[in-house]
Amino acid sequence: MPIDEWHSAEKRKSANPSQWKRNVIKKSIATGKSYLNYKGREIGERKTGPDCCCKKYKCFVQINEEDRKLILENFNKLEETYVQNVYLGGLIKTENVERERSKTGTGKKRSCSYKYYIKLGNRNIQICRNGFASIHGISKKRVDNVAKEYRDPTVTTPAQSSREKHQNRPNRIPSE
Repeated sequence: MPIDEWHSAEKRKSANPSQWKRNVIKKSIATGKSYLNYKGREIGERKTGPDCCCKKYKCFVQINEEDRKLILENFNKLEETYVQNVYLGGLIKTENVERERSKTGTGKKRSCSYKYYIKLGNRNIQICRNGFASIHGISKKRVDNVAKEYRDPTVTTPAQSSREKHQNRPNRIPSE
């Protein structure tokens, strides 16, 4: 059998991106499930963090444990990080700074303030940033990054991440 015939008769396996290791890990992170990271270490599932103990809003007193579990469960059902960020951005309100407390006058001034809400049924409950992050089982840094994306009042949805979206794959095999 000539080599050309052998190559044309050979079938290639079709790619299944949903089973690729990085995509499995990415999906597990977004849905809050436990997974093995790239180094083989097991990372536990996402769960509600500790009580924020704030005296102003009394976040964990206002929102009972059943509601916190329901909020986290619904948050984890949003299976993509971008969709989760849009959801979080809808719960963060940007406002003008009411009062500036710069003691020396040389510090960097804030351009806006943020208020964080939890939606229970048809009512919005205002809570602190720590409580907001804790109830959703995410880091405060992620909350800050989402809030920064929504700083401009004209922005209704943040820009979708453009990672892995370039088209420079010179050795790519056509799907046909």
